[in-house]
Amino acid sequence: MVASFGLVETSVAVAAGPTGRQAVAASAQPFKWTGTAIPSGAARPNLISCPSSTYCVAIDRASSMIYNGTSWTRAVPIDGSGLTALSCPTVGFCLAVGQNVALTFDGQTWSAPKEITPAGTFLGSVSCASPSFCVAGGAEPVFQSPESNGFAVSFDGATWSGPTYLSATAATSVSCPEVGFCVFGSGGGVSVFDGSTWNNRPGFPADNVRAISCISRTFCEVLDGAHAITFDGTAFDQDAPVIDDSFGLTAVACTSRTRCVAVNFAGLAVIYDGVTWSSPVATGLGSPSLSCAGPTFCAAVDGTGKAAVLNGSVFTVTTLPKANPRLSSVSCSSRTFCAAVGQLGDAVTFNGTSWSPPVSAAPGRNLVTVSCTSSSFCAALSDDEDSSDVVTFNGTGWTAPAPNPVARLVSVSCPSSHFCAGVTNPGYVVTFNGSTWSAPRFVGESLRSVSCVSASFCVGLQGATAMVFNGTSWRRSRTLFDDTNSLTEVSCSSTTFCVAVDGAGRAYTFSGSAWRAARSIDRSPGVFDLSVSCPVSSFCAAVDNKGRVTTLRSNGTWTAPTAVRGASNLTSVSCSSNAFCVAVDANGKAFVGRR
Repeated sequence: MVASFGLVETSVAVAAGPTGRQAVAASAQPFKWTGTAIPSGAARPNLISCPSSTYCVAIDRASSMIYNGTSWTRAVPIDGSGLTALSCPTVGFCLAVGQNVALTFDGQTWSAPKEITPAGTFLGSVSCASPSFCVAGGAEPVFQSPESNGFAVSFDGATWSGPTYLSATAATSVSCPEVGFCVFGSGGGVSVFDGSTWNNRPGFPADNVRAISCISRTFCEVLDGAHAITFDGTAFDQDAPVIDDSFGLTAVACTSRTRCVAVNFAGLAVIYDGVTWSSPVATGLGSPSLSCAGPTFCAAVDGTGKAAVLNGSVFTVTTLPKANPRLSSVSCSSRTFCAAVGQLGDAVTFNGTSWSPPVSAAPGRNLVTVSCTSSSFCAALSDDEDSSDVVTFNGTGWTAPAPNPVARLVSVSCPSSHFCAGVTNPGYVVTFNGSTWSAPRFVGESLRSVSCVSASFCVGLQGATAMVFNGTSWRRSRTLFDDTNSLTEVSCSSTTFCVAVDGAGRAYTFSGSAWRAARSIDRSPGVFDLSVSCPVSSFCAAVDNKGRVTTLRSNGTWTAPTAVRGASNLTSVSCSSNAFCVAVDANGKAFVGRR
């Protein structure tokens, strides 16, 4: 389905550019944009919560969907990158956490992510007894907190409080069966919240906590990987049975003293009847997220596009509805070829007329950046915590993800199929020679974006300034300083022309020897993220998170920001010439601008 979204752009006179890309001189034609919904691909939720047998919410990094007791609704967009835990205490309210952010769901839409703990912390679990009482568990690196690094934060329906440090190891699970009572687990054991204070509970008969499920103040099941340990609010069962010989238990959900279900990493479930645990039952999934409601109902998802529903003792597996991909980066080598990538490892291509259905280029990964030199070569990177995957496109398909030894790659630029440069938040650079990627090289902290015009010229951004690569070494620019420390993206069309943009809506222009002072190009309220593309030295296009676009005129001035009809959160733009641009948003849409 294609909808026309006309836009409005002031015409620009453009001279021939130095890069050899086509330039259109003195065009009087305005830019016209057309919005297209990218074809749907498989939704792959990996988190689920069910407050009843007729209402479950499942989410992945890009979308959420609802189960009504019979079927699953079509997915709706969610900014879910890095989410690790979900809790829905009632129909129409959910809270999800991950990294250091939280999102809430009102039954119709998800809020934007909100930072609730300091940068660098990690939230891994959450439990809500009601919409006005939730507790999330997390971890802070030991070097930031010498006393301990496992903590809890609480939500009262409006604000977050904490953190309260409870353990020397990371939080692994939390369960709040009622307002004013929670049980918190970590590698260090169990702590209990009684409505006013947290207290450690000694006597836990295992080395660590994998999962906790409580139905009241006096009944919880605590898993350590092999055992199901009953906790009555005061003491632990010291003779807990082994219910998984593989020591692979990952989740448990109890709905009464006579009904609990536990699952392991292999997708096997065991069921408790109040006296004994059953033999393993296949769920039909991999390592699932599990939620149970009522006496006989459970639902599970595993991030593969399938869900399993348990009614009684048998799991039924269903393929989930498709979802539009949540795109984060686009690159166009010509008017007839573009590639875009996004969360969950989805990738799509454009042939000048239509977009392909999404393919899973890096399953389960968060692809954040792509660079294409032609219709037969693109490189895309993920930004995962431990190591980043690199995938390349050869004109017909994407290679299998190749792990890169450096973590958190955030930007890549490929001027040719024989040279690419990728940069990381910690300040490392890796390069590609056409067949292999180099070992990481440290050049400076917090690199955010890179643009290369050849193997001997690249520019990388460092928050407040820039680094320039001459083919051998990187050097810091002495003529660029962003007082907001929020430089977000750079685009170079030659060694004598680059534009960098920041989170305050400003642009800086590079002449080959120096950067020109900041110029405000987008004063739209609420703008905090710009993307820019400069195919020639006399034309650039920049898009913002409010769905607006502004372009650089040949006289060096920028047009006023103008809304692209149908666009909301534009995440990336790529122009192959001054007459062709493509922008993508976070809602599964692409917008093609032509003269």
